[in-house]
Amino acid sequence: MDKNIINKKIIVIGIGNPGKEFENTYHNVGIMTVDKIIQNKKEKNEFAVEKWKEEKTFSYTKYENIIFAKSKTFMNESGKAVSAIVKTFNIPKENIIVIHDDSDILIGNMKISFDKSSAGHKGVQSIINALLSKRFLRFRIGTRPENEKLRKKAGDFALNKIKSTDSKKLELVIEKIENEIETIINNPQKINLQ
Repeated sequence: MDKNIINKKIIVIGIGNPGKEFENTYHNVGIMTVDKIIQNKKEKNEFAVEKWKEEKTFSYTKYENIIFAKSKTFMNESGKAVSAIVKTFNIPKENIIVIHDDSDILIGNMKISFDKSSAGHKGVQSIINALLSKRFLRFRIGTRPENEKLRKKAGDFALNKIKSTDSKKLELVIEKIENEIETIINNPQKINLQ
């Protein structure tokens, strides 16, 4: 990754589905990750917490030169939220980090991608269509169950509530993502893209 891709201001957005019925589901790990990172920063007293500000398609808060956001659209319409953020803050597409679930990756694992296809993820494809570009970073959080005898379609488990055993694995992934975001800010050339 070119070290000039990330400049002074970046947006980190978690995508998922709105509504209480979708809270704590595998499909919403992107939104959960943003919430957890902000919670961690509050607990560490790393910054004076701004209240979440509400827009039509997204909510956001700020930390130094990072805008943390959560989509308020349904997953398949994530492009509406991301394009609205880009327009609101006038930030280059290359400075967007999208956090989302990935059913092709085993639970407890994570990959970072840049300028890659959606691989069938409808939320990511919506963003690509809206931005007319794939040139943005993605943190792809694995949600594929371990020891799966028959490979299920993502729709068969994505909207299920997260199991307690998986919650612990996801906490470790979220911690890793938080560290990777710091690396992106300070040493973007060290990011291991996959």
